[in-house]
Amino acid sequence: AIGRGKRLQAVRDGFGARGRTLTLASQVDLALDALERDISQTVMLSTRLAWDTHTAIEDQAGFHETTFAGLSQLLAGLATRAGRSAGTKMIDDTTVICLSEFSRTPKLNANGGKDHWPVTSAMVMGAGIRGGHAYGATSSAMEAVAVDFATGRPSATGRVLTSTQFIAGVLKACGVSPEEHLGPTEVFDAFVA
Repeated sequence: AIGRGKRLQAVRDGFGARGRTLTLASQVDLALDALERDISQTVMLSTRLAWDTHTAIEDQAGFHETTFAGLSQLLAGLATRAGRSAGTKMIDDTTVICLSEFSRTPKLNANGGKDHWPVTSAMVMGAGIRGGHAYGATSSAMEAVAVDFATGRPSATGRVLTSTQFIAGVLKACGVSPEEHLGPTEVFDAFVA
């Protein structure tokens, strides 16, 4: 901790003044530096955008553009910076998760906006992830359907995925025992390479 604290002092100006809100692009640069310099093993970035649009959704397109630009910047940075082992890149030992705690209703409400919806999606990329696939499913009413946790495909004998089971899969992909942190839980590991 003392060693990391000294490394943190070297980049403290990048954090800006207390209370300053960093743009997503600035957060990405700072996160990449913190990971590369071994100041931190994890980072959490926020778009800081007003996604909670109950009355109008015109801003959502711009919010998506900002989010995916930041995500692309992060992945490009991870793909170009040196990894921990010789001949590797940071993306080879970094797992990236892009998610929200809830989604928006599949249809517009009476005010032309969207309300909260308990079914959401997530993107998982990088080290330990079997990429290029979509897992899970929704019904025609956009409700979650039961899936097989090993394949991620809809299954009459499967279960509806919860956040705990999803995070258990993320932990497994990172080489961490889910049970140590979450207790006994079924692991959704369809995306684990």
